[in-house]
Amino acid sequence: MGRGIWFSPECEQAANEIGGFQFIDCSLDAFWDSLQKDPHGFPSIKSQMYSAKFIVTKPIANVPPLVWLFTIALNGDVTLTHVEIYESY
Repeated sequence: MGRGIWFSPECEQAANEIGGFQFIDCSLDAFWDSLQKDPHGFPSIKSQMYSAKFIVTKPIANVPPLVWLFTIALNGDVTLTHVEIYESY
């Protein structure tokens, strides 16, 4: 059995605010395999209150650049916790 990849309720809500998973699904294609194989290889954001890894996608098929935040559980499962339009591109 492989690594599980899940969406938090907050991530689902944020995705819906952007236009829904049907709209942004193509951005997931760019990194989904990497999340399954080695999610530890992505950069991270750390503070005393929060720690998460992140992925920034390039614009693709009318989808703006996005930043995805995720966490990795002790068992290796990945939870995507947030997505938003990346304004710094």
